[in-house]
Amino acid sequence: MQSRGFWNKNWLDAVGITEVPETLEEYEEAFDKIVNNDPDQNGQKDTYAISGIGGNYYRQFDWVFGAYGWNWMLRARTSFKMERP
Repeated sequence: MQSRGFWNKNWLDAVGITEVPETLEEYEEAFDKIVNNDPDQNGQKDTYAISGIGGNYYRQFDWVFGAYGWNWMLRARTSFKMERP
């Protein structure tokens, strides 16, 4: 199963983003605007730009790891261990 991301178009519009982000730089810009510019317009700074769901917590961000050439499936063949930096 492949990881997929979804964007809330209403939130992108609310923070002035007209195109769906494609690069990591565009993702970073969108995340910053979503977190800091109240896209749900509830007057509170309580919006998360990204989240994960379900049981495969280590697979939810494959698209980020893949952008840096990291493939956990290849590494898992020898050992699998979640590490904190």
